[in-house]
Amino acid sequence: MKQFTKNSPENIDAILEKFVADGIDSIILDLRDNLGGLLDAAVNIVDEFVEAGTVVYTKGRRQKRRDFSANENGSYLRGRGHVVVLVNGNSASAAEIVSGALQCLGRAVVVGERSYGKGSVQNLMRVMGDEALLKLTTAYYYLQNGRLLHRKLDSRDWGINPGIKVSLSMEKRSTVLRLHNKAGLLKEFDAVVRKKRLEDLYSADLQLQAAVLVLNLQKMKDSLAAGHPAVAGRKEPS
Repeated sequence: MKQFTKNSPENIDAILEKFVADGIDSIILDLRDNLGGLLDAAVNIVDEFVEAGTVVYTKGRRQKRRDFSANENGSYLRGRGHVVVLVNGNSASAAEIVSGALQCLGRAVVVGERSYGKGSVQNLMRVMGDEALLKLTTAYYYLQNGRLLHRKLDSRDWGINPGIKVSLSMEKRSTVLRLHNKAGLLKEFDAVVRKKRLEDLYSADLQLQAAVLVLNLQKMKDSLAAGHPAVAGRKEPS
């Protein structure tokens, strides 16, 4: 996902319903380079994965706390599969709310690099009549555990810290971005080309590889807990 728009929850819901129907039991939600978008969209998407709990809340010096909470109406609630979220230094705002909430509520493992740290509520105020506008920060976003998302001038910690840190060099990141852009056009090519391009992307994207490894380990744990020691080997995403 590159942005959170008013259509994002509806689109995600349709995708997740298809996943459930197809028996897909593991999801990687890629929020790298996602600069954010609408708060309501972020809250509704988190709601697809959790039954209850505070997704995020706002609080300011002169503003009372306001909670945004989940309910039981999601398509991919706990028990239907595992979730990994990918983030990097350009994951901001709504992307940090989604990844942070899923991490805080124990629904997903976050993989990648620490996020940008943009979690402020800002309002525009007219000054000097109608000649200028002043952008005023009135509150900040916090996760359920009280973690402040916003990076302030004196911050030593901010945004979302991945549970599993995997960094990409600038050169590797440029390669992955180029391959991702090519993968976005796969519907225009036949199965052989699609397979080759996905293999190239997977080979270059160390963060994606780490996410797949996490999901396979979680599935192995589930299998052992259920008394089935025989677990299939690693399968690359198709």
